[in-house]
Amino acid sequence: MHEARLCLSILRLAEEALARDGGGRIVHVELEVGEHSGVAPEALAAAFPICARGTPAEGATLHWRPTPGRELVLRAMEVT
Repeated sequence: MHEARLCLSILRLAEEALARDGGGRIVHVELEVGEHSGVAPEALAAAFPICARGTPAEGATLHWRPTPGRELVLRAMEVT
């Protein structure tokens, strides 16, 4: 399941941004998932809480929006 690997990459990017901005806890992540990206959004959503366990994103919600194209984009994250 390559969605788990993608989740780990997304979380790494989110944690890097969090570190640059002074830390905190990630409570919400928003993604854009290209319809031709080869990513199964349901599998991504299933993998996210497992991959987030033990990270600043543990317990965070994940929302995705389908978009045209092939890209997977970390659009936003909410931090407390």
